[in-house]
Amino acid sequence: LVFQFLLLLQSVVIHPHRYGRRMAYMFSGIICGVDSLRRAETSGFNKINTRSDTNMGSLIFLSLQLHKLLIVHVRFLYKFIFVFIRKQHQKLENEIINGISEAFEEHRFQIYLQPKISLITGEVVGAEALVRWKTKDGKLLAPDAFVPLCESSGYIEELDFYVFERVVEFLALNQKLGRRQVPISVNASILHASDPLAVQKYLRILEKHQIDPRYTEIELTETATVEKYESARRWFRELRKAGIHTAMDDFGAGYSVLNSVIDIPVDTVKLDRAFIQNCEASSRGIFFLQKLVDMIRGLGYNVVCEGVETQAQFDILRNTGCAEGQGYLFSRPLSIEDYEDFVYHTGKNI
Repeated sequence: LVFQFLLLLQSVVIHPHRYGRRMAYMFSGIICGVDSLRRAETSGFNKINTRSDTNMGSLIFLSLQLHKLLIVHVRFLYKFIFVFIRKQHQKLENEIINGISEAFEEHRFQIYLQPKISLITGEVVGAEALVRWKTKDGKLLAPDAFVPLCESSGYIEELDFYVFERVVEFLALNQKLGRRQVPISVNASILHASDPLAVQKYLRILEKHQIDPRYTEIELTETATVEKYESARRWFRELRKAGIHTAMDDFGAGYSVLNSVIDIPVDTVKLDRAFIQNCEASSRGIFFLQKLVDMIRGLGYNVVCEGVETQAQFDILRNTGCAEGQGYLFSRPLSIEDYEDFVYHTGKNI
């Protein structure tokens, strides 16, 4: 409601003659209406009609004066509220940034896993690790609330390694319990591509917990891959050489440069949710998705479609030959405990 009010005030400031006068007429109309009701109570409604010309002249004069006064006060009020909200937002950002280091120490960044499902067998064939921040008061912050601040404050690489190690620790637990290992992918910043020691840091974590690299996968978004194409190619190549799988995430969400997948050294291409959403809108969307899946598979990549939310989307994907899907139809992101129940205790099949 505050932002809606700000938008209204902004409209008056930007277009004072259009919106300011309308508001002035509105307020003056209210004032005149109240005045008319008062006189109606004492003099009767017939007397009001005989003085309509005088009332109209007073209304116009009042509207013009109120219009001038309104613009001055609205501009002041808009500036005051905007500055106040900006300061509050900056205060919140500073609190988050100042709390990041402490959150690492207290392990308040929590890992959630969203299963990837085979569209052929219905089995869980993988998962994507997502991070949440559990604050001291118990609130759970989504990545949008703190990941951009981690990027701007220089914490993003530390966060990536933190998430990766928590995932590897979970894989080590599964290994100790004799469970079937389900590969888990983690998102990474393109900044790692500029660090010549980044791959070694990932490998040291894997060696520390004695986990085979093939059970892990590093994801870069299509946008980051295209923006830093040569760096991304080099880094993907190093990761694959080390035995860590690689994936291009959100393909089609950014540049949609088809030639970006021709020789990029990744194992998996994850299609953005927009593709499957377009399929429900038109038959052309289904045709395009079919050809896109055929092309990507023909280049030797595994294809995963994100954002699967309905049975109709599931059926479309299976008919196109897409091997794997991820989305709320199958499961929301789960805590480690809920993920264990989903994969190992219930024998979940879709």
